[in-house]
Amino acid sequence: MKMNPQQYTEKLNLSEQLGHVQSLSGKLYVTVAGLRVLAQRADVQTIECAPVWDWCKPDEGVFYVQCSVTMPGDRIFVEYGSSHGSPVGKRGGNHALLGHACTRATGRALRLALDIELPLFEESGAVLVGEQPTVTKQSQPKVDLRTKAEIAISRAGSRQALSDVWPLIERDFPNDKDLQSKKYAREQWLDMRDDIASADSIGRLDTLGKTIGANPAKYGSENAVAALRKIYKARRGEVAVAGPAPMTDKQRGKLFALLGERGISKEQHNRIIDAVFGASSHKDLQSADVARMIDALGREPNEHEKAEFHKMRDMKYLAVGCSYWSAILWTQENAA
Repeated sequence: MKMNPQQYTEKLNLSEQLGHVQSLSGKLYVTVAGLRVLAQRADVQTIECAPVWDWCKPDEGVFYVQCSVTMPGDRIFVEYGSSHGSPVGKRGGNHALLGHACTRATGRALRLALDIELPLFEESGAVLVGEQPTVTKQSQPKVDLRTKAEIAISRAGSRQALSDVWPLIERDFPNDKDLQSKKYAREQWLDMRDDIASADSIGRLDTLGKTIGANPAKYGSENAVAALRKIYKARRGEVAVAGPAPMTDKQRGKLFALLGERGISKEQHNRIIDAVFGASSHKDLQSADVARMIDALGREPNEHEKAEFHKMRDMKYLAVGCSYWSAILWTQENAA
């Protein structure tokens, strides 16, 4: 028997009081907030939005956004949303229009990924003309702007997504140290997630695992750290099964030439690779590790690497994972 909207909502365990669904002219709609609740229950891996600039016309207030939702098993669902017909530009200009396009794209992609039958409230005709949903004032819990800002930071699925949303947060909360701290923690989390995903050797992964354990607080909440460890465990299993590519003779020659130019002895470098990659000698290095080292030796350390070096310069030995350049700087300073 086909369920009516109310029965369907009860089956999904969504709440009109919490804003998961909205009633409008006798019809029930699901909101993006409700879809995000369902996404969390379904263990959605990532929700990433990015403007499609080739289609956008900022001068006309028209923006298009692509949203990609990654489900368990690396199943990816892609949808698009636009600001066409949106009334929010009158109140917030292009920032608000771009945000509305992102909201619509997110709603469409989540409906597709989660196979939800209810129509999307953010695309209803009432939203387009500014009509209010037919719910009582008591049934709409007030969520302050600051809470929304924290949620936006925590849900950013990439550095680019965080960069897109941050100007809007900074506009409303300039110089807010707590939000800036949360943004930094999210950046660290995203960087570590990407490093784990790209690691193709057990040594490199073990080093990343040590780095997470050395300072878990920098990634924000305990849930964030737990999520990183879950990603790390899954990736380690993948690498163990596939097996990493070994170091090539061409890479070995290039690496040793650069080490000679930098004045780094074999003994010093063995200490470096033990700290960074958990490898006891050059023979244990993998192709991806060597490529990363060659890239580092071919340039000067960046600000992040210098900062990491200053954090661990007082240590007697490189006992925790650190960046390759930080290890080089530490070894050179303590060569004597």
